Amino acid sequence: MEFKNVIIAGAAGTVGPHVLKVLRDSPGFNVSILTREDSSSAFPSEVTVRKTDYSLSSLVSAFTGQDVVVCAVGGEALGEKQKAMIDAALKAGVKRFIPGEFGSSTDNPKAVEMVPLFQMKKDTIDYLQSKEKEGMTWTGIICGGFFDWGVQNGFLGYDLAAHKATIYDTGKQKVCLSTLPLVGKAVAAVLMKPKETANKFIRVASFNVSQREVVAALEKASGSKWETTSTTSNEAQKVGKESLQRGDIGAAFAPLILSAMYSGEGASYGERLDNNLLGLPKENFEETVKMIVDRNAD
Repeated sequence: MEFKNVIIAGAAGTVGPHVLKVLRDSPGFNVSILTREDSSSAFPSEVTVRKTDYSLSSLVSAFTGQDVVVCAVGGEALGEKQKAMIDAALKAGVKRFIPGEFGSSTDNPKAVEMVPLFQMKKDTIDYLQSKEKEGMTWTGIICGGFFDWGVQNGFLGYDLAAHKATIYDTGKQKVCLSTLPLVGKAVAAVLMKPKETANKFIRVASFNVSQREVVAALEKASGSKWETTSTTSNEAQKVGKESLQRGDIGAAFAPLILSAMYSGEGASYGERLDNNLLGLPKENFEETVKMIVDRNAD
């Protein structure tokens, strides 16, 4: 195997634990974790944890001997901290860098225009591309919205407790959504196909479905009729941009991402999936929805 030693930054976040689990369960990988010096996150005792203050020397020390850096951080860390990790990875001789994409199609200029927060991701890819001649490859993994996470916590517009859903526009736009376990499997699969996945975006999804289809599955799984409220992607865009103007990035995050997603700009790539290339398992849509509903009822 070309890639053996893998270090994960952000292993305690949303995506990171699933990447960690799959890589640990996959033969051939030696996995370690990068954390901040003041992190209190707990990890399995048999996994090596390397602490950093994000200085270049600290990061180079952590990355030396690693074949791959998987960056699963989020928020502001996607900016200068991720750039610092790229510089350190190059200096340490890392072979592959997987940046903190894991979401919408940031290679679509319209999506970046609608969600200014995506500019950090685009800048990272531009920087990685500018460094290709130095010998380190990269793979950007686009997975759309996190389906299980986003339905469970209401981010995607579904209220499991109240049996209510917010429908954007017609609700018929199909969007790509991935379960977090599939995202973890996608990372491992990318590393097992180094040549086929070098210096490009890879698109994966568990499901390519509309909001109307999700509501129908939720009604079937819950055994009750759901109440729907209508809004528009344009209205969500307006709310998000107003929040940004006030400097409230937290309030802007969801409406901007959902406006891009449900308008068809952020996650409508169902005809260009790389699931087969990676050999990813197929997931059953209704069974997954039922599992989410049952888990919420416990």
